[in-house]
Amino acid sequence: MNESNKAIAAVSGKSCWDCSYQQIAGDTFLGKCTWFSKHKQEQDKDIPSAVVDVGCKLFVKRGK
Repeated sequence: MNESNKAIAAVSGKSCWDCSYQQIAGDTFLGKCTWFSKHKQEQDKDIPSAVVDVGCKLFVKRGK
């Protein structure tokens, strides 16, 4: 990811680090996205390094 994407994610606050669907505990450093198990009855997916700092369209602010 380039620096401008990191800056945009930091300003928007929509990175995976701030998302309620990120499950940090487990066997992966960046965490897993639990949206798929909660909404589609699929397995949780590993969060790729290219996405973790930028976030995605499934973002929900942690704590809401």
